[in-house]
Amino acid sequence: MNTKETLEGYLNGMESAYKEMNSAKMGLLNIVLLPFEPLFTSDLENSILVEKMKEEDLLELQSSLENDVLPMFEDAEFEEGITKVKEWQKIIKENLEKSK
Repeated sequence: MNTKETLEGYLNGMESAYKEMNSAKMGLLNIVLLPFEPLFTSDLENSILVEKMKEEDLLELQSSLENDVLPMFEDAEFEEGITKVKEWQKIIKENLEKSK
């Protein structure tokens, strides 16, 4: 076996491992969104739980998204999650303004 074939085999194996690892990483990042989803999902009356939350709870939710979730997504360059969190932040901001 020559060196070129050995290196190509090694690189192909590494590429496959990277794809699997990246897929697992994206799956884990999606899991981070799961606890927040119900707060922003419309019910049968076309309202969302965030609209019914108290100001202090909205502030806590806002802080969690801003300080915990968003930095993690930005570090991982998880654009889908970043977009979703920014949408949620807008909804929270709107409801904070309504609660005042």
